[in-house]
Amino acid sequence: MIWYARVFRKCFTFSGRSSKLEYMMFHLFNLMIMATVLIIDFIVSLLVPELPYGIVTLVYMLFLVMPFLSATTRRMHDSGRGRWQLIFLFIPVINIIWIVDLILSEGEPYRNMHGYELKEE
Repeated sequence: MIWYARVFRKCFTFSGRSSKLEYMMFHLFNLMIMATVLIIDFIVSLLVPELPYGIVTLVYMLFLVMPFLSATTRRMHDSGRGRWQLIFLFIPVINIIWIVDLILSEGEPYRNMHGYELKEE
């Protein structure tokens, strides 16, 4: 949970680096929270039929936009990629493959223009 909170603390920080572990744990916790939010959304739609289905999920996803973009940008810095590659987030299917590649790729083992090598906790 520390990694998830760390991403939210740095949600407006697009400089620096994000470690492989931090980025992976952010996505893992996000997956668990999203499953919970979907269940809550289903229950809310049963209890309050006037509300459109998916409203809770939409609010959570809007809340997640900036932390996701900043963590992804910092992870790209760590793996030595350029910011222009964020365009892959908007191409269906390729975006999933690209995020998995970001999660699995190692960071640059030396100082690059975005800072020093990160040590995993």
